[in-house]
Amino acid sequence: MQFTKSHIIRHLFLIILFIGCAFTFYGQTAYVNGTITDENNKPVDLANVSVIGEKNGTISDNKGKFRLAIPAGKEVMIGITYIGFADKKYPITLKEGEERDIDFQLTPISTDLPGFEVKDEKLRTESMVRLNPKDANVVSSLTGGVTDLIKTLPGVSSSSELS
Repeated sequence: MQFTKSHIIRHLFLIILFIGCAFTFYGQTAYVNGTITDENNKPVDLANVSVIGEKNGTISDNKGKFRLAIPAGKEVMIGITYIGFADKKYPITLKEGEERDIDFQLTPISTDLPGFEVKDEKLRTESMVRLNPKDANVVSSLTGGVTDLIKTLPGVSSSSELS
């Protein structure tokens, strides 16, 4: 295959174009580092940290620390969520390649559930089975006792070393 001068120029142009695109897209990221603690300044691990409205996010480690990549050059809203704590939102705008350390303290919340009352409207004896002592004599069993009769009732399970 022969390379002409125009082929070489075309290939060089494409290579320069791809390298230029790579450098343009590289560095359009900024980073937010921080620590998440509770009201007693204890680290909160596994808290969700994300950019609201975007798909990227992370979680805090066992020391409450996190590192989140955010888009640079535009205002984004960072959201921190954890069960049992109020959600935190923090607006931030960073330049390309900039890093900022922000510490968050979560406040606990509680939810009051409405009360309810439990009423028993059926007799509890409906599920009871009364055994007739005379039936114990009729049932053939190895032990000759009432225990083999009880094992035949619905809802009763039994196991032994012979089973």
